[in-house]
Parts: sequence; C-alpha cells; structure tokens
Amino acid sequence: MRIVSRVFIAALSLSVSISAQQQPGSEAAARPPANENMATRLAAGDIGAWLAKMTGDRPTQEHTIVERVGAYRLSIEHRTLPQRPAVHEQEAELWAVVEGTAIVTTGGTIVGAAAPSAGTATQAPGNVFGKTIAGGTPMSVGPGDFLLIPEGVPHQITDASPTLKFVVFEVTRPKTVRKAY
Repeated sequence: MRIVSRVFIAALSLSVSISAQQQPGSEAAARPPANENMATRLAAGDIGAWLAKMTGDRPTQEHTIVERVGAYRLSIEHRTLPQRPAVHEQEAELWAVVEGTAIVTTGGTIVGAAAPSAGTATQAPGNVFGKTIAGGTPMSVGPGDFLLIPEGVPHQITDASPTLKFVVFEVTRPKTVRKAY
C-alpha cells in the first residue's frame, strides 16, 4: 500500500507539471543515466516534445520508454483504435492521461486469450492478449485522470476520441499464481 501511495503522489505531481504546458523541449537538458539510487524527473516540456514526435507510423500504438530502472518503467504512450485487450501477469500500471478522452474497459475475462508467439512478441513474458473483454467495467478517462491497473486485471481501450496520450508508470512484481483468463 505504501508503494501505491508513493506512486500516486509521484504521478499526481507529474500531472500537475504537465498541466503547466511548458513549450516542448524547453527543459530538454540531458539526464544522468537511470540509477536505482537517484530520482528521475520527467519535465512537462519533455513530455510535450515526445508526444509531438509520435506520428501515424504505428497506427494503433506508439510508446517511448523514458526510463527503465530495475522493476520500474516510465513511458509515454499514444494509442488509437483498435486496441486489443491485455493482461499483465507480473506488471501493474498507473496511467496519467495527458490528452484525449477514452473509454477503458477493465476486469472481466479476455475472450480468445493467448500469449504472444515467440516470433512476434515485443512484450515481456507474462503478457496475455485477446480479441475482446467479456463482463468488464467501462470507465471514462480524460486529461488529468489516473487509472491504476493492478497486475492480473484485463484492460482494453474500447473507445477513444480520437486518440489517448498518457504517461504510464509500470512496476514489475514477482510472479504469482497464474489465473485462468
């Protein structure tokens, strides 16, 4: 619970700095390499610059990994529809919505669940994808909203207007008992 509280406070601080809407690249000074013994700052101007670079090259998803330190990953994501549902068996996510509105369906059961094949997998082991979610709960999200998705919880962007741009903080945890999807 203490980790979730710290993550929420950090993400809230990040959202406040994003809303300041600095000019992209105004603080693009080089950061020292990621290190488990130092803090990492993600400036609002850097977020704007990364989002401005994201184009239609990848029509359904584009992400930029900002930092990867041990079990933590911080990235900026741009999503358009269609999106396939996913569940991460070992990874919790905290989304901080920067731009766009969407309906994100969480919970329920993934229909047609399958792990990515070795030849096409760009995701870490333990990620499961499918065709749709049955019995999930739809939630509306927009700029300034946060969405905490614990590991093992199916999630899917089921509607977006027109895209969803967000910062995601991921925490990998030790594998637990495998669930049936």
